Amino acid sequence: MTPETIDSVRDSFRRLLPIADMAAETSLDRLFHIAPKLYGQSTDGRDRQRRTLVVTVAFVIKHLEDFEDILSMTYALDIRSHLICLGEAGDTPFRMAMLDVLQAMLGADWSPQLKDAWSECFNAFLRAAQRTCPSATMAA
Repeated sequence: MTPETIDSVRDSFRRLLPIADMAAETSLDRLFHIAPKLYGQSTDGRDRQRRTLVVTVAFVIKHLEDFEDILSMTYALDIRSHLICLGEAGDTPFRMAMLDVLQAMLGADWSPQLKDAWSECFNAFLRAAQRTCPSATMAA
């Protein structure tokens, strides 16, 4: 990812920090709407899921330059389920839900360039996850 892409993703994420809990709740609602079978796979309560999602995304955004290095940490933190929810045709319900929510929450600040930056971020992370976790069958 280019430094400009990283800056765009981080800047837009910072704009959402004041409403992080609401954004996480909306993302989870969207995720479970897109992939209802994932809802039944989680044994965590909704508050824990929301907190985990906020921590997960913040952690990844902070470490955009070194995905491969942080993947082992995501396993230790048990946050990988939010990052590697596999879907049809190589897309992920997580990515789809996040892009939908980012667009809704950022409103007029959302642009095709920002969508491309976030998509590149998710794609890079999924490619790194695929290399690190070969049992995951995903196409980035």
